[in-house]
Amino acid sequence: MPSTGLTGGSRNRPAVSLRAGELDLTPDVPLGHRLPTLTTVTVPEGVDELGVRKALLDDYGIEIAGGLGAFKGKVWRIGLMGYSTA
Repeated sequence: MPSTGLTGGSRNRPAVSLRAGELDLTPDVPLGHRLPTLTTVTVPEGVDELGVRKALLDDYGIEIAGGLGAFKGKVWRIGLMGYSTA
């Protein structure tokens, strides 16, 4: 993984990667309002957001949440809680 200049152990690499924009996912929340345990990203245009979430859950056991209210179908909410949520 390329250096991001951010600190964190190997368990935190997904969080570091998302925050660094290395996955081409655009954070939906302004920097000063982001939570360390939750990353909210805009679903890329043309992507079947529900299909991606279903495939992640069915194929890899990874559950991410969709947006609520006005954000339904527009964002993914990705929890970054670590191993304690397994």
